[in-house]
Amino acid sequence: MPKSLFSTEKLLNLLCSKLRLSNDVETEANKIALKLPTLSFSEGRTQVSLAAAAIYAASQASNAPKTAKEIENESEVKELVILQKGI
Repeated sequence: MPKSLFSTEKLLNLLCSKLRLSNDVETEANKIALKLPTLSFSEGRTQVSLAAAAIYAASQASNAPKTAKEIENESEVKELVILQKGI
């Protein structure tokens, strides 16, 4: 199924569910994702890579952080790409 059929919000919801992240982490990831289009590094990036980066950043601030590798396994976004986002 093409990832472009999903909005970033739906992608975040799906990935947070797969990663068993709390609603608080999902809420924070959504806040981060809403700011991403205003940043220059987001140009040319896929929705799923931006969602993965937002989830990574939000989860790192939680008491149950996920590694970039864990997020890669669920999102199919390479670990290096997740870490390159500079969020």
